Amino acid sequence: MILYFFCNFADEFGNAYFHINYLSTQNLTTMKRMMFLVCMFLTLGTTYAMTEKNTAVEMASDGYVVGVNQLPAAAQEVITKCFADKKILTILKERGEYEVIFQNGEKIEFNKKGEWTEVSCKMSQVPDILIPNQIKQRIMADFANARIVKIDRSSNGRNYDVELSNGLEVEFDKKFNVKKVND
Repeated sequence: MILYFFCNFADEFGNAYFHINYLSTQNLTTMKRMMFLVCMFLTLGTTYAMTEKNTAVEMASDGYVVGVNQLPAAAQEVITKCFADKKILTILKERGEYEVIFQNGEKIEFNKKGEWTEVSCKMSQVPDILIPNQIKQRIMADFANARIVKIDRSSNGRNYDVELSNGLEVEFDKKFNVKKVND
């Protein structure tokens, strides 16, 4: 037998007193089982809640989710013209910049004015309308069989980084001269 003390401070007269109880081994085993089940349910509930919370956080890890109508007008126009056939999975806003992710994994990023800063179309190619003519011509001349699958534009609009379907990366300066080619 195990002896334990139970302190109850809330009797009807406001007096503190100790209650002494004896536990038999059968009661102790039952109590252990109940505590194990309670701990297990608490652990499972906490794990589930954390999983749900982490899923939401992963989707909006650094920003928050917004609707299409909250994008700047210029960004909405680009999506309508260039990605009309794509379904939007989510739109994230962080520090005034927007990231639109489509269901097929493609994405486009916009600055606060609605100008695109990055377009990534790994499964297809960047829409021609978004690629400056000088870059298109240079890529067609030097890498005829390659498609542009990603393009980044610097914040000042002077430099472009282009990723091709053959794995090459080409950097252009503000005059659209090739600065560097990486593989």
